[in-house]
Amino acid sequence: MHAILRRSCAVILLFTATSSPALADATLYIPTIVVTPMYIPTTIERAGSTVTVIDSARIAESGAGSVAELLRTVPGVQVTESGGSGGRALVSLRGAEAQHTLVLIDGVRVNDPASARDEFDFSVFSPTDVERIEILRGPQSALYGSDAIGGVINIITKHPAKGMHGSLTAEAGSYGTRRTTATASGDSGPWSLMASGTYYATDGFSRVGDRDNGEQDSTLKYAGTLRGSYDAGEGRSVSFGLNGYHQDSLIDKSATVDASGYTSARDLIDGFARFTTPSHDGKLVHTLTVFGTSTTRDYVEPTRDTKYRGTNVGFEYQGTLKLGVAGSLLGGLRLERETAHQKVSTSASPAFDGGQTLYAGYLLYQLPVNERLNLSFAGRYDGASRGDGFLTGRFTAVYDMSEIETRIRGSFGSGAKRPTAFQLSYNPALEPETSLGADLGIEKTLLDGRLTVGVTGFWNRFENLINFDGDYLTGTYKNIDSAETAGVEATMTATIVPGVLSGTAAYTYLFSRDLSPGLPLQRRPKHSGALSLAWTGIENVELRATATLVGDSYNDDAATVPLGGWARVDLSARYAINPQLTAFGRIENLFNARYQEATGYNTAGISAYAGLTWRH
Repeated sequence: MHAILRRSCAVILLFTATSSPALADATLYIPTIVVTPMYIPTTIERAGSTVTVIDSARIAESGAGSVAELLRTVPGVQVTESGGSGGRALVSLRGAEAQHTLVLIDGVRVNDPASARDEFDFSVFSPTDVERIEILRGPQSALYGSDAIGGVINIITKHPAKGMHGSLTAEAGSYGTRRTTATASGDSGPWSLMASGTYYATDGFSRVGDRDNGEQDSTLKYAGTLRGSYDAGEGRSVSFGLNGYHQDSLIDKSATVDASGYTSARDLIDGFARFTTPSHDGKLVHTLTVFGTSTTRDYVEPTRDTKYRGTNVGFEYQGTLKLGVAGSLLGGLRLERETAHQKVSTSASPAFDGGQTLYAGYLLYQLPVNERLNLSFAGRYDGASRGDGFLTGRFTAVYDMSEIETRIRGSFGSGAKRPTAFQLSYNPALEPETSLGADLGIEKTLLDGRLTVGVTGFWNRFENLINFDGDYLTGTYKNIDSAETAGVEATMTATIVPGVLSGTAAYTYLFSRDLSPGLPLQRRPKHSGALSLAWTGIENVELRATATLVGDSYNDDAATVPLGGWARVDLSARYAINPQLTAFGRIENLFNARYQEATGYNTAGISAYAGLTWRH
């Protein structure tokens, strides 16, 4: 694996060296707008925190079959998928735990409150109609509260567009996979509405044991979205969104036992209604959001049935005050009710059945010191009816030297995560987990905008981490662990031959330690990265090759079970037959690499998929 990584570094260096033909004419620059770092639309140049945007064009061009595949190419992101499509898919940021990643869909929190660690399982999510994904790394509890210790992933679905639009996509391929997606949108005066739906099914492969000859573990998914808005003019508007996801999967008894009779059903429903109105000649903007999320999981075994149900409902008020040359001030209040329930068919009473009322208040001040320097200061208090509250803070700075096309950004913040209902059912005295984190990065544009490189160093310290102490029958959850992570993220985008060949590269070096025994953290590879080349030398045709590389790690906390590194190459192609019809295809795992992201769980071999998209 080390040889593979050395060759990858050589490819990156060669990639940089070949990016120096005669300079092309500069094109019109359109700034990227992000909402996650500051809660309100902000140009990415003014964001001091590290944020990566995967926009709709990149999603379409990548040919990725899932959101998890898209996230693998982002620096600082670790994806662990257990058994292919329909198996559990967890995402962590900068070496933090998966439960330290707050996941939002259209700004609504969707982490599962009924899970043991309050994680979000990306396997249940179908990218029905995603506009963009924003990945915000580093502690973000000062704006987003609990769970945002490692960062925030905000999945933003498409908004209704002006006019009447529709699309239909059909795809089929390996492992008996088939997918159909339909969308429709329209507007009438101040009203606009958009709806979409997806059907996905695959016969799959054996998640455990003999991948190609064992019992096939199939998956069936349904997903739908509904977005609407009413624009009353003069900055007053109402918008709403509703997303629903259902998944049925055949699973195995464990990572070592391939057995029939085990199934999993999962449902996720989330929605919001948002009201916006200005006052004081537009200097103060008021936003009220009502939101709700429901997650259910049903695990059926030959001898019992275990059901989980979690809900989160509430409202959030935000006021944004424009202060002219003094910047802007954003303040918010949030109130929500969270419930969690587990019931096992072999028991007369629930394993746990609890709820808590949560409340929070926060402030964010953005200060443009001059044309070059932008600062932000944020603080938040989170309280709960069960357990202690906590204070968190964040500071960011970005210094822009436009004359030499260089930008320096940095941030420092604290994070916290309250115990889950499942953990409190064992030990009501648990305290919140806490963290401190910092990063510093530089971004440089060269060759008249044709080459952009960025390097960011980061550090995180985690305290009071909750883990299970003791055996299964007599043990309990305790605040017993501390951990530290540090590393470097590097990115590069290049136009190698204008209009013909372009590429991107990302690399992450990660140092991680459980500070009690001094051992590396579970499933945290030191080295990971991705290389991608896109060729557009023929009109209406795009070819793309992507290599994903992951280094060695350990599958267990004791660092006794090695998890081998791996390298995978994927190919994708798109051909616009006419303005309405596009053909596409992809080959995943071109060289049929055999690897596991969690010991015992298989991954797909070489597989091919093709389809058509019609748009009106």
